[in-house]
Amino acid sequence: MRTIDLRLLLAFLLLWALPLGCAGPASPVSPMTSGTGGSKTGGTVGAGGTGGAGGTSTTTGGKGGSPPDSGAAGAAGAAGGSGGGSSDARDLIESDAGDDTQATGEDAGDEPGAEAGPAASCDDETVNGEETDIDCGGPTCPKCAAGQICKADADCRSGSCAAGKCADPFAATGTVEKRGNLWRITLGTVLFEVDEAVAAKIVTFSIDGTNMIVSNPPATGSVFWTAPQSEWNWPPPAAMDTMPYTPSTENNVLTMTGPAWGGGLSITKRFWGNVDHQAVTLEYTIKNGTTAAVSKAPWEVTRVFPGGLTFFPSSEEGVGLGQYMKPVPFTSSLGVLWWKYQASAFTENVKGGADGLEGWAAHVMCGTGLEKTCTKSPVLIKQWTDTDAPAPNEREVELYGDPGHQYVEFEQQGAYGPIPAGDKVVWTVRWLIRYLPESVAPTPGNAELLKWVRGQLL
Repeated sequence: MRTIDLRLLLAFLLLWALPLGCAGPASPVSPMTSGTGGSKTGGTVGAGGTGGAGGTSTTTGGKGGSPPDSGAAGAAGAAGGSGGGSSDARDLIESDAGDDTQATGEDAGDEPGAEAGPAASCDDETVNGEETDIDCGGPTCPKCAAGQICKADADCRSGSCAAGKCADPFAATGTVEKRGNLWRITLGTVLFEVDEAVAAKIVTFSIDGTNMIVSNPPATGSVFWTAPQSEWNWPPPAAMDTMPYTPSTENNVLTMTGPAWGGGLSITKRFWGNVDHQAVTLEYTIKNGTTAAVSKAPWEVTRVFPGGLTFFPSSEEGVGLGQYMKPVPFTSSLGVLWWKYQASAFTENVKGGADGLEGWAAHVMCGTGLEKTCTKSPVLIKQWTDTDAPAPNEREVELYGDPGHQYVEFEQQGAYGPIPAGDKVVWTVRWLIRYLPESVAPTPGNAELLKWVRGQLL
């Protein structure tokens, strides 16, 4: 019995002394200490904490010593951890485990894919941020053009995203019908009419019966010429300005083919409209049927009513054009040239122009504060591909006012360049007609007016 008692006593003393001898001096606990070796479980809890050697995860090993996939060592550590140590030690372990969880959560943000991608820059020719296609779409970049990738209608200029791509806002959906010499394209309340008998001039572009185009003896409609004017002086060749054109239609597209002049040059005009966007496409083709190359620029000249406001983006101040004409009295602000028409400001021909930017120009027909007033202000907006290569002695955008104050010529030109013999050049212009919101004043320098116009572009 004495021997057995001594053995039991010795075992008791050994068990009592073992944790004190292994604990050693207290040491700081690091939240990132792993569960191996001198782990916080082995150093604080005592014998039970040795199971921490089986842990590989800071959070999991700190509590019971078992790794995510439990093994024998982890299981033993878990059993020891649950039975050894004081309540203070357990509290410390639980506190440290919480710290480890927080640290692990912070570290997770450093893993690949956890951070958001680079912000959209809208001008780096790369799809990034919330862009849906290159430099377009999403909440911050410009809207995408037809055929570009989209996720929602709001990503598209056309306002329509179908099967992941922006719909074409210029698809030919307007009906074409003949009325005497006139050919009409109907786009809801918008009408577009062309006169086949007079060089396929556009004589009507109206909304709710209000026509933007002037028709009077001095000058009628919207015409298409070639630039520079110095090659034909005045008047324009009859084939461009007064002779009949031959009409044809197919799939809602109206084609007008003009006669040849100048040894084999000819012009073809194609027109079609989109009902949903009340937009008209005007496609002009200059064909060189001569035996030598010629250099030309396409030139659209649209007669609109005086008394309104005409403006377009430009980095220039505007220059006078025409040998015997006064310059148009432009004002410049916000990177835009403005001409607010005032009949009292001139009694002779005025003409001026400048290199445009962004490929658009707009004309407000009438409105509050303008010489020509109205309750609803129709706006003609033109779009085309911007160019920095106008014809010699010409400008990309030009404006003319006649001294009789019967019309204004609202003009723009495409790129000037050679057309080889037997070849052709095709130039496309888009016309939009809209009502200016009553809250937007038609005044030069109005940033809200610019924002509104740019928002209409398709």
